[in-house]
Amino acid sequence: GEQGRGFAVVADEVRKLAERTTSSTQEITVIVDSMSQCSRQASEFIQSAEQLATTGVDRADHADHAIREIGEASANTVTMVNEISAAIREQSQASSSIAEQVERIARMAQTASGAAGNAAQAADSLEKLASQQRDTLGHYTV
Repeated sequence: GEQGRGFAVVADEVRKLAERTTSSTQEITVIVDSMSQCSRQASEFIQSAEQLATTGVDRADHADHAIREIGEASANTVTMVNEISAAIREQSQASSSIAEQVERIARMAQTASGAAGNAAQAADSLEKLASQQRDTLGHYTV
């Protein structure tokens, strides 16, 4: 009897311990499953972050390339503007030279016009003198 009661008490304690072990095992399983799920989510987030970082690096590389091209284009534009400026200065000098030549030709034309006027006056004078000589010779008969 007494041993049976002792055995029953021990058996009852073993049963309670088994129930607590089962309950604890279920709780541990739930915790492990939860941790596993959190670990998978963290892994997915890390992969997503890695993809975003890779995309960001690619975009930064493209932006760097575009900025370099813009810099080269700007340098080429500055060179072209300097060349155009030099060409405009040369054209300005050529225009000034042409204007000076045109002015010189105009003065020469004016001088020639004055000389032609003088020659015309001299020709008129000669014609008058010739006419007077003819009139004078016309009085004489041979």
